[in-house]
Amino acid sequence: METQPSFDVSLDDFPTFIGAGSHSELSKKLFRFVGTLCKLVKDQNVKIEQLELKLAGLEAGRKESSYETDLVLSNVVKGKKQSEHTQVLIASVNKELSEKARIENNVIVSGVGAGGGDEHDMNKVNEVLQVLNLDRDRDVKSQRRIRTSRKRRDGSGIDMIVVEFKCEAGKQAALRGARRLKDSSLRNVYIYPDKTPSERILDANLRNERDKRNNDLD
Repeated sequence: METQPSFDVSLDDFPTFIGAGSHSELSKKLFRFVGTLCKLVKDQNVKIEQLELKLAGLEAGRKESSYETDLVLSNVVKGKKQSEHTQVLIASVNKELSEKARIENNVIVSGVGAGGGDEHDMNKVNEVLQVLNLDRDRDVKSQRRIRTSRKRRDGSGIDMIVVEFKCEAGKQAALRGARRLKDSSLRNVYIYPDKTPSERILDANLRNERDKRNNDLD
């Protein structure tokens, strides 16, 4: 059986000019195309290597943070006296857990329209609940609009209402049924879980990192 010849060609081997001789326009175009493609692949390889280094650094940092957390918990169990830094860390963790418990039955309703006052918000949330087959008296404990001077990336105002359900089941029913809003007059309304300030900061950092990496790959 005849074996096929193998080719071990590096991207660096591609010539920078087409060379002497008579070449058709098609050949010239193909040469420029392949040259551009080689340069693009080389650039992408460099960016991929840079991203791999960043990911390795992030992974190492995460493991170190996990180790420090395990060490803190171990010392707490053993009853050892904690440093000031450790005490601050423990206080921060307790605060985060308390905040998580406080908002555990909350969802954010976004996109109903701002500026109409409390009655407007009440009516809009009622419309959302109706689409979700939920009842205000039975399922909802409270609601409040988030009032802030912050703006979105497009310059528009923040349009979000916190809806607190009486139990976890109501919250989960709202999240599961949110897709039905797309087939209603409320197609521009969105529902998602409420988050603690720390979770929102983390999400923002992750979005910024994602956007940066996507831009690096362009």
